[in-house]
Amino acid sequence: MLRFVISAFAVLLCFPSLGNLVAQDATQTTLVHSKKFLDQKQIDWFKWSGSKRGDTNCVSCHTNATYLLARPTIHRAVKNDSSTTLEELLVRNAIKRVGNWKTNRPYYGGRRADSSRGTESVINALTLSSYDQMLNRKEPSEETIAALKIMWSEQKTEGSTQGAWAWLNFNLEPWESKQAEYFGAALAAFAVARTPGNYSRSEEIKQNLSSLKTYLATPFKQSKLSAYHQAYLLWVSTEFDGLISREEQKRIAMNLAKLQNEDGGWALAKLGKWKRLDDSDAATESDGYATGLVVNVLLRVDQNGNKKTLQRGLKWLNDNFDSEKASWIGISPNVDRSESSDRVKGFMTTAATALAALALAENHVRQSSSNSVSQADIEKAKRNVRVYSQTCKMYRLDVGKPPKTLESLIHRPKTGNESRLWRGPYLATSKIPHDPWGNPYILKTDPNTNVSYVFSAGPDGKENTDDDIGRKK
Repeated sequence: MLRFVISAFAVLLCFPSLGNLVAQDATQTTLVHSKKFLDQKQIDWFKWSGSKRGDTNCVSCHTNATYLLARPTIHRAVKNDSSTTLEELLVRNAIKRVGNWKTNRPYYGGRRADSSRGTESVINALTLSSYDQMLNRKEPSEETIAALKIMWSEQKTEGSTQGAWAWLNFNLEPWESKQAEYFGAALAAFAVARTPGNYSRSEEIKQNLSSLKTYLATPFKQSKLSAYHQAYLLWVSTEFDGLISREEQKRIAMNLAKLQNEDGGWALAKLGKWKRLDDSDAATESDGYATGLVVNVLLRVDQNGNKKTLQRGLKWLNDNFDSEKASWIGISPNVDRSESSDRVKGFMTTAATALAALALAENHVRQSSSNSVSQADIEKAKRNVRVYSQTCKMYRLDVGKPPKTLESLIHRPKTGNESRLWRGPYLATSKIPHDPWGNPYILKTDPNTNVSYVFSAGPDGKENTDDDIGRKK
């Protein structure tokens, strides 16, 4: 047996790519089992009498929202994952609630009616936009647009928390408390970011989105944001260009890295200043929810600066997956609960498993993407970025201002001085092609110089990440 182990080790040393394959297969197995666990938890939630609201169900932050955050990436990572049954269950529920919004009773009445409406509006929008993303739709469904309109109608328009939503407060951290209003705003931002097409750039939501971004960024700039919420801000900032600067992103990444435990994981109690309701000592051992959250967000920013931190975090996730229960440990920040605890302990375990699986899936997708990236595609994208950026300068010299869209380089603007001064087409094509990875090139204008430039979001298709091509920092 020892001879076999030594021989196998020697093979992996000689052929490190085989080691990669073994690691990827192990990740696949973990993701498949954790996905089944999470799917079953969605079924259990919808069967539970406490979630029933007439012929619909209450949707939750701990069981449903964390599942929604993780599911599209897990779907991309798991081979041959064609099942959408559980997502369809959530989607049907959301569509019914959205369609009857004006006549629906809120999940909770009385003094919690407004916060119930605010919370539900965000999770409904996240449910439907996540489903659109998972199906790779080019445009949002009508139901998604309806849910987003309702969400914006519930957004606060004045006061110290302008830009956020009234959020359910049961004094239960980290999702249903006064502080959790920030978590709710982050979910709203994810709902917008996941909506396909150019929804996040549409004029009709410009003011709403601006208020949301201000709400999310301001407390960090004022040094008032917990490490827990900094993690969500960092995550959201990878979806929206300009929310915080690259230096601020790195500062948050450093703050989170400093909180890593010696075993490579993170403890939820160390990310926030939460006092347990039963006055018990906060658990400082690593857990799946905190570790999954931090590893997931660090993967999305400067990986080179966090390489060792990430390696240790990923190792903790792989080492601490309970294969018998198909889950990771979740530790309540509110009370001390035994290993054989009740339903609420299950909520923490579900959320922990969702974010831990998300982190492994995100890493798997990125590794697969980097392995398949062609240098020829990168060079092609670089050439196109240079050509389009230079062409924007020509347009500006003629018209006196930068183009509003790349289409303006091909088609004459319909009105104003731009139409009169336009001397195009500036490109010999009838349509601006997408980059080698199937995504549109992105046009930005520097507000200080009023000069436009073009860049590609790179192989991962996400703005403001390390593989962007041509983005000015």
